[in-house]
Amino acid sequence: MSTPEGRVKDTLLREVKKLGGFCFKSEFVAQKGCPDWLVLFPERGRFGYFELKSANGVLSPFQVKIIDLMRKSSMPVYVTSDEESIRNALEEILQPCS
Repeated sequence: MSTPEGRVKDTLLREVKKLGGFCFKSEFVAQKGCPDWLVLFPERGRFGYFELKSANGVLSPFQVKIIDLMRKSSMPVYVTSDEESIRNALEEILQPCS
């Protein structure tokens, strides 16, 4: 049986694939606190970074700092812990640009 965070990961991978996107495990060399996953929708020119947490998981202070820096740089970052938050984030990513 997978861990709670593993189930969140499985949900992300399944939902992104269903929408025609791609998931890549992120690894920022020598930099802790960065989001776990990069999600791409190349046909739509859209992307987002995902930090996956279990239902009880919390961001470390350093993760909060890095995510804030990324968001201030106009990088879409989502912290998700369940199927609903993943779907909401993907819906936001795929909204047409205005």
